[in-house]
Amino acid sequence: MSKLKTNKKPCTLRVVSLLHRLCDKRLTLLFLVVLTSCSTTGVNLKNTAIKHDFVRQSIQASPFVLTAWVKQTDKEKPPHIYIEGDGRAFTNSGYTISRNPTPVKPPSGFKLAMADPHPHVIYIARPCQFTPIEQNPTCKNNKWWSSNRYDTTTLSAFNTALDKVIPNNQKVHLIGFSGGATLALLAAATRKDIASVRTVAGNIAPHAVNHFHRMQPTPFALSPIKQIEKLKNIPQVHFTGGKDKVITPPITRAYLNELPHARCTRHIQVQQASHSKGWIKKWPNLLKEEPTCIDG
Repeated sequence: MSKLKTNKKPCTLRVVSLLHRLCDKRLTLLFLVVLTSCSTTGVNLKNTAIKHDFVRQSIQASPFVLTAWVKQTDKEKPPHIYIEGDGRAFTNSGYTISRNPTPVKPPSGFKLAMADPHPHVIYIARPCQFTPIEQNPTCKNNKWWSSNRYDTTTLSAFNTALDKVIPNNQKVHLIGFSGGATLALLAAATRKDIASVRTVAGNIAPHAVNHFHRMQPTPFALSPIKQIEKLKNIPQVHFTGGKDKVITPPITRAYLNELPHARCTRHIQVQQASHSKGWIKKWPNLLKEEPTCIDG
């Protein structure tokens, strides 16, 4: 994998265009605010990642270019691979598709990866997050972070990415936050190199989420529930927040209830956690809850 070349030209051009239209000097402050908003997230991710020994890379995973951060202080260890959530896919509480799914602040999946003390960690952002549009022209279509965010093309792209980052003959551990949990489970159902799956505030039942929150339907979404036979023997732990108003108990049960004996599945509720808060400080200890299968 090669390092991703940062390119802020589109954002800069938009700001310059705005500046040219400013006739009142009192609007200079607005210019500075817009300029800052263009660069804040990238800068914050870079500084935090470097502090934790991560290097930014790009992954060609047709039809996308996926942004990744990789820590390899001991690359012989089986990697923990994090898959980000949906990011800023929607505005107005899920009723309006955003223009760009890149989170406006460091996202939870990224922060979980940074908090992981394991010596080999790979974080993969979702399609169209953090990658400049000129490197990712497919992302001119917002369906990739709305109706098609869990479809066969997206899953295929993630499997391509996993093929490129997983060392030969190693079993890996997938960790999905929120919507990333869907892709983690779907990938695990289609691969032979997944040792375990952990989900955090995980959307493990996409259709149940849409129904519960009355969101736009995702007719092309693949469902982990329909892959239960392939998933039931994969060790998995699903962490949910006691204060989570997004992934509620009925959503989690929609998946767990499909597992006949749950020999390899555990559900752990973290009482003081919400959907995106209360996880990071607890994460190193929660990682000690290793996914296993019970004999019998």
